[in-house]
Amino acid sequence: MEKVEGVTSSGKDVIGKYVPTSADELMEDLQETISEKTQQLQDTVTEKTNELQSELEDKAKGLHTSIKDKAKELHTSVEDKAKGLQTSIEDKAKGLQTSVEDKAKGLQTSIEDKAKELQTSVEDTTKGLQTSIEDKAKRFQTSVEDKTKGLQTSVEDKAKGLHISVEDKAKGLHISVEDKAKGFQTSVKDKAKGLQTSVED
Repeated sequence: MEKVEGVTSSGKDVIGKYVPTSADELMEDLQETISEKTQQLQDTVTEKTNELQSELEDKAKGLHTSIKDKAKELHTSVEDKAKGLQTSIEDKAKGLQTSVEDKAKGLQTSIEDKAKELQTSVEDTTKGLQTSIEDKAKRFQTSVEDKTKGLQTSVEDKAKGLHISVEDKAKGLHISVEDKAKGFQTSVKDKAKGLQTSVED
């Protein structure tokens, strides 16, 4: 190319500037300009891509941390509620067992007192009838004790069954919360990777 002073055929001032003197030089100059602009554009795209990727990574980390914290809080809340429920059930079971035992003892005492009164009355009436009444009183006492023991056993079995059911439900809820937290965490990671791949492409 050569330095030209004056005015071009288009009327533009080109004093002090180099202008192409042939089609090849014009193409070369155009290619250089395109290369420079392309490089600038690539640099800008790379810079913006890096900024976007860094921002996405920061947001993904923050979201990951937030999910883990919420999962821990939910886990702790479920465990606390399960423990509180278990304690309440155990206390109620103990209270019910104590109440049944107290009622059984009171009933046994009442029966024994009535049996003694009946025995005294029978002794005053006839010695022959005394033997028969004592046998009936003993059989009655045995029947009451058997029924009382059966009732106590039934209450204890129901309390144990309720305790086991609550523990199973609490464990199932615990596992479900952990699975959901893990699934959500995996989904976030996959979405972050997909977005990163899309930006890089």
